[in-house]
Amino acid sequence: MAVILYIETTGKNCSVNIANEHEMLCLCEEFTEDLKHSEKLHQFVLWALEGAKIQLSEVQAVCVSQGPGSYTGLRIGVSAAKGFCYALDILLLAVNTLHVLAKPHFYRNYDLVFSALDARRDEIFCQEFSNEGNPISEVKNTIVTNDFFNSYSGKKVAFVGDGSRKLQTLFSELQLTESFHFHPDEFPSSKNMIELGLKKFHDKNIENLAYFEPFYLKPVHITSKKV
Repeated sequence: MAVILYIETTGKNCSVNIANEHEMLCLCEEFTEDLKHSEKLHQFVLWALEGAKIQLSEVQAVCVSQGPGSYTGLRIGVSAAKGFCYALDILLLAVNTLHVLAKPHFYRNYDLVFSALDARRDEIFCQEFSNEGNPISEVKNTIVTNDFFNSYSGKKVAFVGDGSRKLQTLFSELQLTESFHFHPDEFPSSKNMIELGLKKFHDKNIENLAYFEPFYLKPVHITSKKV
């Protein structure tokens, strides 16, 4: 039996859960616009352990959502995960954030599920999945343009995540009447990481603790604060 701590901080949802194999024992999460994950994450871990009636020493691995997503959120989540793994001498697992986001919409009779996170300006981080949950495209950083819908015309598509709001606005302006289903208010949650993380645990698909880094996808731009 695998007791795993799951951490998701790639966006506006700070989410932690403890699971024993497929059974989620306790979930602590909160959606906030201000991204104060650094203040909340460790408290959520303590609450999840308390709710699960599990000691930290009983955790066998930490699974973190690796990105893409917010630079700050990724850095906070991965740093915490690596800290727990190093201190406890346990395994580090990582899962694709866009897969986590899309997972609740598999097996719902769609032709495909389009998982999208807002990457600011006219950009989105995105990836396509089959109805059965298999990736059918690479993770990419894409600019939303007027001809974006051409690839999906005539298909039943679920567009999931805050990045899909840009597509929903565009398609509305173009007055499209395709069979598109938008879920722009959904965010990645640690509760949807369990199956993906558990498979990596049993497949021994373990990250190198010393060299693992978040999947930022695009270069990080740091600007100086204006005086």
